[in-house]
Amino acid sequence: MGIRGASAELVVAATGLILIGRVLDGPIVWLIAGLLVLAVALGAVQIHGESGAPAAAPGVPVEAVAMPAAAAGAVFAAVHLVPVGVLLAPAL
Repeated sequence: MGIRGASAELVVAATGLILIGRVLDGPIVWLIAGLLVLAVALGAVQIHGESGAPAAAPGVPVEAVAMPAAAAGAVFAAVHLVPVGVLLAPAL
């Protein structure tokens, strides 16, 4: 599977966790948010590690992992501002 396919799967999985977090209520939402950020960070490490691009130094740069994880966490928080209904679909 190419990088585009792997990143598309990561986006679908993150969207599913965001939707689950939006439906739930209470303190378990914080657990889902933490799992989402961790899953996206680990997924970004996996995708960048398998890219096969020659790097000056071994490993994956931190900013390549931090940006997708922070973006997923921000979307998770922003979706909680949208009421459940028709407007939830474009927000996701």
